[in-house]
Amino acid sequence: MKFSTPFLAGIFTTPLVSGWHLQIYRDSGYQSVIEDRRGTLTQPCKNLSPGNAASSLHWYPSTIGNELVLFDARDCLGNVLLDVNTETHMYNFGYQGIDDQAESYAIVL
Repeated sequence: MKFSTPFLAGIFTTPLVSGWHLQIYRDSGYQSVIEDRRGTLTQPCKNLSPGNAASSLHWYPSTIGNELVLFDARDCLGNVLLDVNTETHMYNFGYQGIDDQAESYAIVL
Protein backbone atom coordinates (compact mmCIF):
# COMPACT_ATOMS: atom_id res chain seq x y z
CA MET A 1 0.00 0.00 0.00
CA LYS A 2 1.32 3.41 -0.97
CA PHE A 3 0.52 6.59 1.00
CA SER A 4 0.73 10.10 -0.36
CA THR A 5 3.25 12.55 1.09
CA PRO A 6 0.58 14.94 2.47
CA PHE A 7 -1.13 12.00 4.22
CA LEU A 8 2.11 10.91 5.90
CA ALA A 9 3.00 14.51 6.83
CA GLY A 10 -0.38 14.89 8.50
CA ILE A 11 0.08 11.75 10.57
CA PHE A 12 3.52 12.75 11.83
CA THR A 13 2.61 16.35 12.66
CA THR A 14 -0.58 15.58 14.57
CA PRO A 15 0.04 16.06 18.29
CA LEU A 16 -0.19 12.89 20.38
CA VAL A 17 -1.32 14.81 23.44
CA SER A 18 -4.25 17.18 23.58
CA GLY A 19 -3.60 20.17 25.80
CA TRP A 20 -5.37 21.49 28.87
CA HIS A 21 -7.70 24.48 28.86
CA LEU A 22 -8.64 26.60 31.87
CA GLN A 23 -11.19 29.40 32.03
CA ILE A 24 -11.75 31.27 35.30
CA TYR A 25 -14.61 33.75 35.65
CA ARG A 26 -15.13 36.67 38.03
CA ASP A 27 -18.86 35.98 38.36
CA SER A 28 -20.86 32.82 38.92
CA GLY A 29 -22.54 31.38 35.85
CA TYR A 30 -19.38 31.70 33.70
CA GLN A 31 -19.55 35.49 33.37
CA SER A 32 -16.60 37.93 33.00
CA VAL A 33 -13.52 35.87 32.03
CA ILE A 34 -10.42 36.75 34.09
CA GLU A 35 -8.20 33.86 32.89
CA ASP A 36 -8.32 31.92 29.63
CA ARG A 37 -5.22 29.74 29.37
CA ARG A 38 -4.19 26.75 27.27
CA GLY A 39 -1.12 24.59 27.38
CA THR A 40 0.27 21.10 27.05
CA LEU A 41 2.62 20.87 30.01
CA THR A 42 2.61 22.15 33.56
CA GLN A 43 1.94 25.78 34.42
CA PRO A 44 3.96 27.13 37.31
CA CYS A 45 2.18 29.18 39.91
CA LYS A 46 0.11 32.02 38.45
CA ASN A 47 -1.42 34.76 40.57
CA LEU A 48 -4.83 36.12 39.65
CA SER A 49 -4.84 39.88 39.09
CA PRO A 50 -5.68 41.88 42.22
CA GLY A 51 -9.39 42.49 42.49
CA ASN A 52 -10.24 39.55 40.24
CA ALA A 53 -11.86 37.07 42.59
CA ALA A 54 -12.82 33.75 41.02
CA SER A 55 -16.45 32.62 41.21
CA SER A 56 -16.75 29.93 38.51
CA LEU A 57 -14.56 27.93 36.10
CA HIS A 58 -14.25 25.49 33.23
CA TRP A 59 -11.33 23.02 33.41
CA TYR A 60 -10.38 20.57 30.67
CA PRO A 61 -7.30 18.50 31.58
CA SER A 62 -4.96 17.16 28.91
CA THR A 63 -4.86 13.53 27.87
CA ILE A 64 -1.77 13.04 30.06
CA GLY A 65 -3.72 13.93 33.20
CA ASN A 66 -2.89 17.46 34.27
CA GLU A 67 -4.22 18.60 37.63
CA LEU A 68 -5.57 22.05 38.54
CA VAL A 69 -4.86 23.34 42.04
CA LEU A 70 -6.40 26.60 43.36
CA PHE A 71 -4.90 28.33 46.42
CA ASP A 72 -6.30 30.92 48.82
CA ALA A 73 -3.07 32.96 48.85
CA ARG A 74 -0.76 34.50 46.28
CA ASP A 75 2.26 32.58 44.96
CA CYS A 76 0.47 29.24 45.51
CA LEU A 77 0.95 29.42 49.25
CA GLY A 78 -1.72 28.94 51.88
CA ASN A 79 -4.56 26.47 51.75
CA VAL A 80 -5.65 24.40 48.77
CA LEU A 81 -9.20 25.40 47.82
CA LEU A 82 -9.64 23.00 44.92
CA ASP A 83 -7.62 20.12 43.49
CA VAL A 84 -9.08 18.44 40.39
CA ASN A 85 -7.76 16.28 37.57
CA THR A 86 -11.00 15.51 35.76
CA GLU A 87 -13.04 17.67 33.41
CA THR A 88 -14.77 20.13 35.72
CA HIS A 89 -17.40 22.81 35.21
CA MET A 90 -18.16 24.78 38.35
CA TYR A 91 -21.07 27.15 37.90
CA ASN A 92 -20.79 28.78 41.31
CA PHE A 93 -17.94 28.51 43.82
CA GLY A 94 -20.40 29.52 46.54
CA TYR A 95 -21.71 25.94 46.55
CA GLN A 96 -18.22 24.74 47.59
CA GLY A 97 -17.75 27.57 50.07
CA ILE A 98 -14.80 29.03 48.14
CA ASP A 99 -16.43 31.97 46.34
CA ASP A 100 -14.05 34.94 45.87
CA GLN A 101 -11.23 33.20 47.76
CA ALA A 102 -8.86 31.96 45.02
CA GLU A 103 -5.72 34.08 44.72
CA SER A 104 -3.49 31.81 42.62
CA TYR A 105 -3.36 28.49 40.76
CA ALA A 106 -0.93 25.92 39.38
CA ILE A 107 -1.28 23.18 36.80
CA VAL A 108 0.77 20.09 37.55
CA LEU A 109 1.19 16.57 36.18
